Amino acid sequence: MWQRCQDQDLPTAEETNIGPVINALQYTQLETFDISDFKIRDNIDQFIEACEKGHMSYLQELNVSCIGMDDYQTERLAQATSHMPDLEQLDISRNHSGRSLEYLAETLQGAKSLNRLHIQSMHASAEVMHTFTQKLRDFGSQLIGLKMEINNMNDSVASNLESQLPIAKRLQWISISVNGLSRKHHNNLVLTAGHLTRLQQLVVYGSQYPDDLLESVADVIPSLSDLNEVALDVTEVITSSNVGSTSWQRFKSNLQSTVNLEQLQLSHIALERSDFMELIQVCREKGLARVRYDINCVPDGVAVPEDDIFEWL
Repeated sequence: MWQRCQDQDLPTAEETNIGPVINALQYTQLETFDISDFKIRDNIDQFIEACEKGHMSYLQELNVSCIGMDDYQTERLAQATSHMPDLEQLDISRNHSGRSLEYLAETLQGAKSLNRLHIQSMHASAEVMHTFTQKLRDFGSQLIGLKMEINNMNDSVASNLESQLPIAKRLQWISISVNGLSRKHHNNLVLTAGHLTRLQQLVVYGSQYPDDLLESVADVIPSLSDLNEVALDVTEVITSSNVGSTSWQRFKSNLQSTVNLEQLQLSHIALERSDFMELIQVCREKGLARVRYDINCVPDGVAVPEDDIFEWL
């Protein structure tokens, strides 16, 4: 009896008809179904109908990222999750169906087993994100993972998150966007992560305030003893002078104090030569397993480290 079906188990991307696989779902007890990035536009409605009929009732993980669903199809799939009582992880990211998030938020209130949700890169409007983040109070307490970056943000959305995220005390990983926010809400939203004391992974995208980003993350690091991954991204390449010596030194100091950190990513952050060398030294001394950094941001005249821990973006 099948328990797992992933995209590598299916025909190649050019062979778009997976109708026979969908027809066979009623005879399976699948726990994992992953068709992310698969070109199945002609089979989406057929797949959703199978879900609506309860053919995926054993499912624990469902990944339909980037399969071309529209708003109506995503709403139907959200409704069909009521036939998946054991569903723990739902990934509907990278479908251009952002408007459906309002309906999804209402549906998830009844999904008692769901604890991991991926809705990144759905290009939801700020208005939709405002409604969605308001609803976090109804199901946020059960989440251990939330990925929601690359959707439209404004101060109203950030304000909702600032008040609702502390409810999600079980969160172990979160990824958020801070683009389009005022400096006040940019800083407050990052600082909110300090209330998530079980957090293991913190990912922040699209910062317009690199000084504030480094300082805010530095401020929350001491309260996150389980933190093992930090990934920071800014909207454009910046230099150490933009970051400021105080901000960099503060970030470096608290980075050194971490206990469980294993991975660090700094995207589009170009450090001056001395600061870059300090970064390399700290990462080596901490024994990090992986450090991701833009190779184009390595200072002129500095040899690219060949340590296995470094991955160049």
